[in-house]
Amino acid sequence: MFSRSSDDTIRQQIAFRYNTQKSKVAVLQAKLHDIVNIVKVKNPSLLLQLQKPAGAGGMPSGGAGVLPTPSSARRM
Repeated sequence: MFSRSSDDTIRQQIAFRYNTQKSKVAVLQAKLHDIVNIVKVKNPSLLLQLQKPAGAGGMPSGGAGVLPTPSSARRM
């Protein structure tokens, strides 16, 4: 059987999970920033293509403005 946890325990769990996710987002943003800097140096025109808003330049709306997925970023 399950029993109800105290409000303080629930708050601690929520804060822990929130802070864990916040840390993961910060790490991923740092990695993305590093990748953008590498692409900026090695292939600036590709970076411009990736930064275009969706639908710009005659591209289909799903193609432009999409950054590479983590698996495709490793191949770069």
